[in-house]
Amino acid sequence: MQSNDAQSPGYSCVFRVHRLFYVTNLLMFYVILGLEGGIYMHRLYENEDISVFWDAEKCRHARKCVTGSPAVFDFQRKPWIDISKAPNAEIWDTVSKCPTGALTILYNNGISVRLEEGDLRSVALNGEQIIGECDYQETEEEVRITHTEVLPEYGGKGIAKRLVYKVVEAAEKSHKRVVPYCSYAAKLLG
Repeated sequence: MQSNDAQSPGYSCVFRVHRLFYVTNLLMFYVILGLEGGIYMHRLYENEDISVFWDAEKCRHARKCVTGSPAVFDFQRKPWIDISKAPNAEIWDTVSKCPTGALTILYNNGISVRLEEGDLRSVALNGEQIIGECDYQETEEEVRITHTEVLPEYGGKGIAKRLVYKVVEAAEKSHKRVVPYCSYAAKLLG
């Protein structure tokens, strides 16, 4: 029995060209966004009402976002996502069409999240009340996420995800590797 390559000599060549095109486009995408060093892979973009998450490792079909909301998603700009450039409904519609899950979105439900570097944590606040936190340890080379918790009555609203992304983004901007010891963070960052 002959292989597919022997049956159709162009098959292997076409596959290699397609793969080379894909890898070249992905590399160009990473260079445009400053990702060539393998860092800056997770980002959180927030306004008062929504949070948009971007995981570069999952991103493969960038044209869906760029064509869906070109004012928000612009590769020529850094940062390439600016959620102040369009109404929340347009952003929501565009993000919901992301075929890979690289972009996700949720409503903030009046909860703010901030990084408290001095206390080595990010906190979620409902007004002045702390309703969740993500604790971490830091070395010269890495950030170790050790614990993430949200009060039960606030569960299921994506608050824990926002807490983890806040820590991850700060670590990646500092060129530090993220090590998720916390089971939730490990699952989220996969």
